[in-house]
Amino acid sequence: MTKSLAEVHPELFHYTNAKGLIGIIESQSIWATHYAYLNDSEEIRYFLKCRFPDLLRTVGNEYLDKLITQDQSKQLLINRQGGREKVVDSFIQETRNVNEKILLEDALAEPYIASFCTTSGLEKGVRKLVAQHGLLSQWRGYGNDGGYAIVFNTEQFWELLKDVGKKMENSMYAFFADVVYSSPDLDHDPKFIEEFKEDLIVINDFFDAYLSGEERKI
Repeated sequence: MTKSLAEVHPELFHYTNAKGLIGIIESQSIWATHYAYLNDSEEIRYFLKCRFPDLLRTVGNEYLDKLITQDQSKQLLINRQGGREKVVDSFIQETRNVNEKILLEDALAEPYIASFCTTSGLEKGVRKLVAQHGLLSQWRGYGNDGGYAIVFNTEQFWELLKDVGKKMENSMYAFFADVVYSSPDLDHDPKFIEEFKEDLIVINDFFDAYLSGEERKI
């Protein structure tokens, strides 16, 4: 059974400077930052340009392998469309184009990000120290003028986030997700690929339509 976010990360730590802390207290809000104004402004663009195609190629080829195993006649359809490489390249291009349009061009869907840290995954002794004193890397980033670490109960925070999502269900999709620092090795990690495929619901629809020659919708 998959653990809930609160079970994996019971507490979330948000590091900020004095000005940020005052703003949070006075507004009773945490403001997310538009992706273009993050410390690394290329974070979203780099993923879509460099990592996303590699991941799509992996899952696309896996899907075609499964398709051919189940029905050998699918190979004929693949050949008719110009071969496996062309079919997968088309899948990558269309999926990337749609995601770039949604995330980078559609003002209603542009990503805003608020970052939190967690002690989960650290060794017990280190986890205790970090919970008491914070992460040195974060203090270096936010502690120059007297930094602060705000500790949130994840379960209660999640309930508040769901309430906000319900109030703005027609204009906002809010969620928690782990930050994944991708690498060539991780891009081919079976566990990571499976998690990625769960979110990529377009795979079946794309290939089924593409190989049948029907109009494709993503």
